[in-house]
Formats: sequence, structure tokens, C-alpha cells
Amino acid sequence: MKLPVTAAHVLFSACALFLVLPASAAISTYSTIPSFQSQGTIVQNTTFDSVCATYYCAPGDPYTIGGITYTSRRNVLIASDFGYGNSRTVLLNDFWSPFAGAITAGPTYDLFGFSAGMLGDTSLLNIQIVTNLNTYFYNGLVAPNVRAGMDFFGFKASAGEYFTGFRLTSSQGSGSAPAITDVQLGNTSPVPEPSFYGVLGFGVIALVFARKFSSRSVPDSQ
Repeated sequence: MKLPVTAAHVLFSACALFLVLPASAAISTYSTIPSFQSQGTIVQNTTFDSVCATYYCAPGDPYTIGGITYTSRRNVLIASDFGYGNSRTVLLNDFWSPFAGAITAGPTYDLFGFSAGMLGDTSLLNIQIVTNLNTYFYNGLVAPNVRAGMDFFGFKASAGEYFTGFRLTSSQGSGSAPAITDVQLGNTSPVPEPSFYGVLGFGVIALVFARKFSSRSVPDSQ
């Protein structure tokens, strides 16, 4: 015996509801490279140690490398022997702050991370992360002066969301520049979305319901 039309419609509508519910935008953060990289596959991993032949160079405005176009007023690379105490070559804005970039639109990435520190005076760091769905602000972060090293900042977007840009600023402004290296882009390992489990659950209910009605079918008349 088939399910009554009304019951079938109810089950179909419930399944459809789970399919069309939009994913809410959210960002997960990671403070170490291993924990960040364990979230998926890193496609781009850019360091600047071998880009500059001298201790200081201007690679271009804008400057595109590793899936990102850096759009600061004047991009500069500063090597470890320039005098600021950094142990690695870093990319920054020659006019201190802000330091910004646009992430490629094809392919898209839902993993984005970088190592950052403050070059010049020590200052709090403000990070703005832009995706196709939202803009996220992380203000007043403690970042080390490059003389003491650099901290890692990793971000993972939610399902259906991908990174499109970023902006780093110094709370102090002039005299303190956000500087980065270890710039990474990637994609998370695919996992079934909650809607999949919802539809699966309703499918099981529908099967049980159908079997129940089938067991109650009326015998053929003699």
C-alpha cells in the first residue's frame, strides 16, 4: 500500500526544508600552523625569504604572488639584515598602515592564514577578514614585535563561504607596520553538511512509516 498523498507531501516538505536552509556565516580561528593545516589541504604557501636579492626591495604595486594581490599603497619586502631585528624577510606597507590584499576569485579558498608581527614600534594589531558572505573584525590583538618573532593567525570559513580579502592595521598608526610571511591558502576536507543528516533522518522515518502502512494493507476481497 502506498503512503497517503498528504503524508508523503508532509515528509517531502520537511526534507525540502532541510535542503534549502542557508548556512550561517562563521569563522573558526587557529593560532598554530599545525592545527590550521590539519583542517584541510594547503594549496598556496608563500614565504618571501628568496624573493628579494637585497635587504630591501619594492616588488610592485599591486603585487601578486601565491593567489593574493597585495594592494597596499607601497608594498616592500624587508630582509633580516635591514636593521629592524626580524629574522625572516617580511612583506609590509612602506607607509606603515594599513596593509591589505585581495584573494583570488578562482579558485576559491576557505582556509587562509599568515604569520604576522609588528615592524618598528610595538602596537596592537587589528585584522579585518572579508568573505563572500561577511566581513569579520578582530581588533586589539597582541602581536609580537618582529624582533621577538611572529605569531600565526589562521582562519577557516563556514560551508559555502570563501575568503576574498583582508586588511591589517596598527593601533598606533605611523611608526608601526603589520608585517607578514607564511601566507597560506587552502580548502577544508569535505564533510557532509547538516542538511545531509537531516534528509537522511527523514528518509529513515519515511521508510519506517511506509513499512507500517504496508503492514496494515487491506486484504483483497474474495
